[in-house]
Amino acid sequence: MSGLLFFAVLVIIVIAAPAQAAIKFARKADSTAELMTEFPADSAVIAALPVEWLEFAATNGFSFSGMFRYEQCTLVAFHQANENSVRRWMMIILVLANRVPDLFTEFSDSESVTTSGGNALGMFPRVPGSFSQGFPHRPVPDLYQRHLEAESFLIQNRKVQCARITITLKERTERDIRAQARLVRETPLYWLKASYCFWIKRFLIANKPVAPRRARA
Repeated sequence: MSGLLFFAVLVIIVIAAPAQAAIKFARKADSTAELMTEFPADSAVIAALPVEWLEFAATNGFSFSGMFRYEQCTLVAFHQANENSVRRWMMIILVLANRVPDLFTEFSDSESVTTSGGNALGMFPRVPGSFSQGFPHRPVPDLYQRHLEAESFLIQNRKVQCARITITLKERTERDIRAQARLVRETPLYWLKASYCFWIKRFLIANKPVAPRRARA
């Protein structure tokens, strides 16, 4: 009997932890007037970033653009100057002791693609118009190559339409967080889905590219 009780408690914990996080996220995003705070560059934070990431940013035309804070998350943004009609970013996300590199491209005010070096993708509903792929723990140059492949695929196959971008990175991020929170609230039984996304889905979609796999040499 004690074994069954232990199993029942374990099931409750497995379901409840992600569900609680999803509910807290939805309530916070709905009740806070300003979700993200922009603050001046912190040289100590930047200096603590991996040297190879900073060297990659400099080599590929990414320059420091700003720092933002949301809850316990700090976002360090680098913008790439390019002649294309897209707006491309390299973002480093700091959560407690974790550091995750992301590549993010805006095609328009409503369409984008993210390539993440972490394994958190899939934990929350995808906002319409946003594409994403994750390759946990891969080197930044590899992430960048996969990101460019995804960009090209989406544009060439008319999955997205490039248009003038009229909102800031902060405005877009806050809008998308609120949209995700709204989807969490409106999805029936999302407290169950949250557990599935946390424990199963985010691992299933890892290393699944937006673009079809290129042929291996």
